[in-house]
Formats: sequence, structure tokens, C-alpha cells
Amino acid sequence: IERYPRSSKLLRCYGYFLEDVRNDPWRAQRYFTEADKIEEDESYEVDSDSDTDGLPTELSNIDDKKYAVMVIKPNGIIRMANEKISKLFGYTKSGELIGKNVNILMPQPYSQQHNGYLKKYMATGKQSIMDVKQRLQGCHKKGHVFPINLLVSKVPGGPA
Repeated sequence: IERYPRSSKLLRCYGYFLEDVRNDPWRAQRYFTEADKIEEDESYEVDSDSDTDGLPTELSNIDDKKYAVMVIKPNGIIRMANEKISKLFGYTKSGELIGKNVNILMPQPYSQQHNGYLKKYMATGKQSIMDVKQRLQGCHKKGHVFPINLLVSKVPGGPA
């Protein structure tokens, strides 16, 4: 572990050793969590560029096999989330994000403020982040924060 501290497989193996042989599930959980973080970082590095130039600018051009894609209702409730976005944020069950508010994927204080931003947009129609590629922070299901590239687009035929 000292020689390969960024090896998620090694960390998991040691976690299983601690859990099964040493009967120390609490300490094992720390190693499992660290392995999860490393895998998320590696998946992020593979799935996205260091800048946002590789992201498509129109919703119709999005390859949902390549990109993490989500559709929300005007009130922030998630209508659709593909497997890639679910995995990125640590949700493994199919449809686990459906019906939840998108703010669960944001760290504080953004998660508390997001519904207000949506209400303001619905009331005024004034766009602040639409069609602008941004580098922001996401909040993993297990609580750790990680960088994401975000592009928000309005679905044609939707409200406002």
C-alpha cells in the first residue's frame, strides 16, 4: 500500500483483508472509500478533457454513450439520467436518480440555492448559464466533491 497508494485494486484487497481476516469493518471502510475516490478520479480523467472544448454545444448532438446526460423538470426533479451520469455520481441502481432533485448532485451552498435559480429562470426567462460550458463541482453519493464539466441546454419544446 505504501508503494502503490493510488491502486484502487490494492486498497480494496486490503479492505477485504481487514474486514474478513482482521474483523475490522470500520478501518476496511476507509480503504473502500479511498478506492472509490480513486476510481471516480480515474473515470473522470478518462471521460472528460481538462477543458470543456470537447463537449457538444447542442442537445441533439449529444452521444449519451460518451457523455453523462440528465434531463430535469422546471422544478429541478430529474426526469432522465443515463448510466454514465449515475456512475459518475456513485449511483449504481438503474433509475436511482429519477424523481430526486438535481441539487443532491451539488455541494453546499449551491445545492441550497439551485431551486431559487430555477424559479428565477422560470419567472423571468433570463438565462445565466444556458449553453455555456463550465467547470464546476459535483457531489458524489458518498459525500466527496469532485470537478465536473457542465453544459446546460434547454430541451426544445420545453417550458420557458
